[in-house]
Amino acid sequence: MLAVRVDANGVAPPSGAADKEHSAALREQVVELIRRNLRGNDVVAYASGDEVLVLLHGAAREEGSHVASRLCAAIRNHAFAGAGADRPKSGITASMGVASAPHHGADIAVLEGAARSACKTVAAGGGDGSAIAGAQPGDRPARPLEIGRFVGR
Repeated sequence: MLAVRVDANGVAPPSGAADKEHSAALREQVVELIRRNLRGNDVVAYASGDEVLVLLHGAAREEGSHVASRLCAAIRNHAFAGAGADRPKSGITASMGVASAPHHGADIAVLEGAARSACKTVAAGGGDGSAIAGAQPGDRPARPLEIGRFVGR
């Protein structure tokens, strides 16, 4: 099993009730986009507050980086509904941390903590990418999957 911790960048409310409602709606759109990009038996849930935890049952450790990169690309390239129906919101990205059982632990709380730590590493490096828990300090997070990397090949 894999645990993927997701922190959406660019949806924090600046101030005011209307902004908070809009940010909550954007977070819901991000969660729904994640759900649409996963298998039917995977679980997407709020871990605490605005923190999203994805549990991938039966996924191998090696698949974690691929899945997280694919989700980051889906979020980065999606045009979310903006403040008005005619203004799509772009610029939303995600920082993701991945932990696997039993490598990083067998308990869900331990897995979530390892994934959170990896997610914080990505966020501290500028966000918009993923990292596997237990990466060494100074290791670069996985490079975001971009269409430009494949053009002309």
